[in-house]
Amino acid sequence: MSFDTARRGSTHVLGDSGGGFVPRWRVIAACAVAKGKDGRNHHTYHGDVIDWLSDDEAARFVALKLVEPIDADAQDDLDDTEDTDADPAHSDAVDECISTLARLQVPTTAGAPAARTALRGNGFRYSNAVVAAAVKHRKLSRTATNADDDEFAVVVA
Repeated sequence: MSFDTARRGSTHVLGDSGGGFVPRWRVIAACAVAKGKDGRNHHTYHGDVIDWLSDDEAARFVALKLVEPIDADAQDDLDDTEDTDADPAHSDAVDECISTLARLQVPTTAGAPAARTALRGNGFRYSNAVVAAAVKHRKLSRTATNADDDEFAVVVA
């Protein structure tokens, strides 16, 4: 009996790996289930981007306000020196994620992987970019408010 190593398909979850990933659609609903080029269903969440939708699915998703098209001209105008991996702007989704992390009592020192685990373990779904931005904001606000805590020790006599 021989066991082969499990291999994933050659296609990316959000599209074909035959070329560069060029996002064409942004998910604006909480969740959208899109059929990929490979015929499988793919779950995408608010803030995620999709590079391919069938014509019928694209028309239906836009009509139902699940996705919005991303302007291709705006993508061409991006400067190559610009940091395209920057955190998403501080949006309502980031604010909601920050308050959810506080309700779940996730420490402000927790990183993005721990925050994602806590959120998903409790049934909350946010895109990785939103979670990363929320964690960064929480750490920055903690640093700004507790800047003196690291320099001085409280002594109780």
